[in-house]
Amino acid sequence: MDASLADFFFFLFFLFFLLQGEEITKEEIDMLSNACTKLQEQKKSLTKEKEELEELKGDIQEYNEVKNGAWKLLFFFLFLFVFSFSINDPQS
Repeated sequence: MDASLADFFFFLFFLFFLLQGEEITKEEIDMLSNACTKLQEQKKSLTKEKEELEELKGDIQEYNEVKNGAWKLLFFFLFLFVFSFSINDPQS
């Protein structure tokens, strides 16, 4: 099981207090636990936002591909239109 970043920070804070030779109180443990929970919630929120941005990026790329294809098609039909006039022109 992988430890989350928040759990890792919790462990580091706990270890810091132990190395300082100070006792850590229940309130401090609760405060660190709450901070870890908030970090986990932020991570979930940021992960969701990242996924939404990746989806939007894909939509934009798809739109650009369609737009470029539409321009190519427009120029092709414009070419055919102009070419058809040059073929039907009795002066040529």
